[in-house]
Amino acid sequence: MPFTALFPVDLPQTFDIVLGVELPDLPPGTEPVDLPGGPAASAVHVGPVDTICLSWWPLLAWVHERGLEPAGPLREHYLDGHTTHLTVPLQEE
Repeated sequence: MPFTALFPVDLPQTFDIVLGVELPDLPPGTEPVDLPGGPAASAVHVGPVDTICLSWWPLLAWVHERGLEPAGPLREHYLDGHTTHLTVPLQEE
């Protein structure tokens, strides 16, 4: 089952990760999280998750080189064992 992880833009020494899956009904004790739409930069990582930084670095460099600002947490949407969709939400210009 595909799932999504949210990470802070600036990674401190310790941080919380939010994991989410699409379910028809919310299990007791869980809370929905809205992921707002809007402008974003994205890339697809194909390969083991332990090499995902090799896809994040050029994506974040692309954002920085264009003077764009991330808005909100970075998103990793794990499609299967070797394919992850990376998204950087961007501040509106």
